[in-house]
Amino acid sequence: MFDFPEGKRYNSFVGYYRRKYGERLQKLVLDAGFSCPNRDGTVGRGGCTYCDNAAFHPGYSTPGKPLMTQIDEGIEFQRVRYPRARHYLAYFQVYSNTYGTLERLKALYEEVLGHPEVVGIVIGTRPDCVDEEKLDYLADLASGRVLKNWRRSLRQARGPRICSATSNTDQ
Repeated sequence: MFDFPEGKRYNSFVGYYRRKYGERLQKLVLDAGFSCPNRDGTVGRGGCTYCDNAAFHPGYSTPGKPLMTQIDEGIEFQRVRYPRARHYLAYFQVYSNTYGTLERLKALYEEVLGHPEVVGIVIGTRPDCVDEEKLDYLADLASGRVLKNWRRSLRQARGPRICSATSNTDQ
């Protein structure tokens, strides 16, 4: 039915990016201080039962710490376990990463994409926290219309790259 490489019955995250970009990409978990409508009282209080960020929050990623510091510390953290990784995905993991003004999102996303070893971003969100304006911005970001000087291939010199959304089979 499906013909996934590596002898697996699924498309692994590592394998997908290795095939797509020719190298391993490692995620760096970032905490940009986002919240969620189920935490701040807009929809509910306390958050969802499955959303326990303390369970998957590395020590280098703490609220209030500058994003570039989190990235640098995250790279050092990842290099111990994955010494051959050369490029990274900035993973805005904590809570709903489009729950904010478009101006704030642009500033955060474009800041981390300015790091020479970050080649893309990963965003977690929920449908009620993203509107057409944010989707248009993300599409423009993915197409390269936002930051014109991005290199489009990891095989060229370092430069950011954004991928369009992938299905769950891509992870």
